Amino acid sequence: MMRDDGWLVAVVEKWNSHVTIRQDLWGFGDLIAVKGDDVLLIQCTSGSHAAHRVAKIIGLDAARIWIQSDHRRIQVHAWKKRGERGKAKKWDCRVVSVGTCDFPVRADQPIQSSAVSSLAADSALRPGRQLLADGQGKV
Repeated sequence: MMRDDGWLVAVVEKWNSHVTIRQDLWGFGDLIAVKGDDVLLIQCTSGSHAAHRVAKIIGLDAARIWIQSDHRRIQVHAWKKRGERGKAKKWDCRVVSVGTCDFPVRADQPIQSSAVSSLAADSALRPGRQLLADGQGKV
């Protein structure tokens, strides 16, 4: 999906055999994708857990720091099999973007100037998170 759109993609989640768990990059990144100057961290999940992953991400200081650059973004990819009853099912990906407007304002951490311009752009384009998938699994 991402590679078809020209992104260079790598897995950054790792298996920790000492404690038998998977560990995400900074607690929220399963994949990293690069295209031009843009860098995207992707959290992959099942279709019904997208809201849980977004809530987890906005609670992490690392995600707040990551999103403060105009060239860094975060997305949650929620995968689910879809199709008519009795027909072959196809995997579908719902993409939820997490932007600066999704993070609560904290008095103890000032917003950097690049984040302010990004916040203004996000607010002008959309009131909240934006659903990007077109229903065919393509983004």
